[in-house]
Amino acid sequence: MKEMNESLGNENRSHDKPQEILVSENKAKELPVTDENMVLLNLISHRAATVRLEYMGRLVPSNFAIIRVNEALYAPYLEWYLNESPESRKYLSEATQGTTVAALSIQKLRALPMVVPSLKEQKIIGDVYRSLLNKKRLLMQRIYLEEKSINQQLWSYLQEGLR
Repeated sequence: MKEMNESLGNENRSHDKPQEILVSENKAKELPVTDENMVLLNLISHRAATVRLEYMGRLVPSNFAIIRVNEALYAPYLEWYLNESPESRKYLSEATQGTTVAALSIQKLRALPMVVPSLKEQKIIGDVYRSLLNKKRLLMQRIYLEEKSINQQLWSYLQEGLR
């Protein structure tokens, strides 16, 4: 989740200590691992993220759907479509099932109607979207660093006053 939030530009604490989970070698062979041309969709939040290079080889939790794209579909376009398209947002919201924890079913996800323009148009849309998310991520990081710097200065000021 942390990596997904960071990929979507929502995480401002990107320098926190990474979480590690130990999994037996036998079990690890059975579990899905992130690789290129993969888009992950959180079945609870309905947010999608293209797997970035720095997150390759990580285990995929069970609350994510794995969508593997081929040469006819550009992963960043699919990410944009799932996250931002009004038709997709409406469909994913209506396809959610459950009362305690509302989650999207895989069958409903497979039936998602989708607009697939030419590969050239997909690349334009997907690349602009990735740039927007990267800008958002950098702005959040800047805000985090500014807050950290100001708090450090305030702490120093307080320490000076106590002497």
